[in-house]
Amino acid sequence: MTMFIMLESRTDIAAAQNSLKSTLEAQSDKTVKRTIGYPGGHTPDQWLSAFGNQWFWSGKTSKQDPSARRSLNWFGFYSDEAGVDITVEINTVPEGLNNRIGGFFARHSETGVVYLFHSARVGGGRKGVGRKLF
Repeated sequence: MTMFIMLESRTDIAAAQNSLKSTLEAQSDKTVKRTIGYPGGHTPDQWLSAFGNQWFWSGKTSKQDPSARRSLNWFGFYSDEAGVDITVEINTVPEGLNNRIGGFFARHSETGVVYLFHSARVGGGRKGVGRKLF
């Protein structure tokens, strides 16, 4: 029976995050600087990897709250305009499991290949950001 086993160790998650980022960056058509918009704000002047009409960006939160630390994996539709918007956000925790964060990595039980998953839980953490906007 095929299963996926969630990665929980700091070492395994860091390796999976690095692999995701390096794979997508290596396969991109170009790297461009854009302002990334999202409900409630924006992140200016970020280098993102573009793939035709799609883009990827990865970073880390700067929050000091240990329960909010995460790796950010943002995806969206590319535009030649100065800014782009996040379409999909799959953030992961550096270790273990945090039910506030929807993204996680899991290893295929037979092949050993690691995949990025999302729990399908849509949050936002504050008023004006969440399930109703989708």
